Amino acid sequence: GGNGGGGPKLSKFMGRPTDLSPKAFLKHYLLGHPLPFDRHDWTVQRADGTQVRYVIDYYHDDAVAREEDGSGLPDMHDHDSVKSLLVDVRPAADGVGEIWGRAVTMPLARRGFGPKTTFLPLPMVPSESLRMSVGESREVWANIQKDAAAKKGVGAKDDACASDSLDDANNAEEEISMQISPSEAQKIAESFSRILSQCEAQKKALKECNSEEECNKAYMGMTVCAGQFLCPLQHYSFLQSLEGYETAAEDGKNGGVEMAEAKINIALDVLGQCVAHNDKKAAEASRQFP
Repeated sequence: GGNGGGGPKLSKFMGRPTDLSPKAFLKHYLLGHPLPFDRHDWTVQRADGTQVRYVIDYYHDDAVAREEDGSGLPDMHDHDSVKSLLVDVRPAADGVGEIWGRAVTMPLARRGFGPKTTFLPLPMVPSESLRMSVGESREVWANIQKDAAAKKGVGAKDDACASDSLDDANNAEEEISMQISPSEAQKIAESFSRILSQCEAQKKALKECNSEEECNKAYMGMTVCAGQFLCPLQHYSFLQSLEGYETAAEDGKNGGVEMAEAKINIALDVLGQCVAHNDKKAAEASRQFP
């Protein structure tokens, strides 16, 4: 709700506990971070009338909770008073402005440039106490999925909700009527032929995975491998962002690490969206040119 003045106000709220955001996916399967126990999407109307969607992942640091009175059941509405509750909030990558804000504006603001802010994002790499919570977070995540399935689809995943972006949902009707030229269809077929030959190990891992964790890792591996053929520019940007993080981590400068983390998160979002879009184009090409 609003605050009665001309400031920001919440215009839409969506709880998405069964949907793992790309950033949470990356943190868990590449960096060993615990899984979030909840996710919210908040659409905020700013003072100038623009609307911005924020993705919020909630984490619980079990090691801190054991040392803190009253933290066994954290109150999500007052995370400052409960140190065991960690909140990772950022604008969704729904547009150029939001991407710029995450990668440039906010990191610079925390370093004293432009409008100042005291907000500090969660580090990509987990602390030692968080690493101790990985096993428990997987059990909680599995229970959330089982509970959603038991409710016959309430909160179940779908392709449009598995991303930090709403582009797939907004362009659903456009994709239905997507027209593919014969030459474009030929290029798509050649790209997927290279994927089948060069990503054989990733495809095998995806086919033979037995657990959700294994399948998520395999899916990520397949996405990155396919990206080098379907989205070479986005794939290169993702690899560069990983190298940039390693360099920043070696330098040990907090501002540099923070900006590098934001770039990794955004690069993965963009790569995943590009691969998904090309996958849908391939399906449409197959339909139009059987």
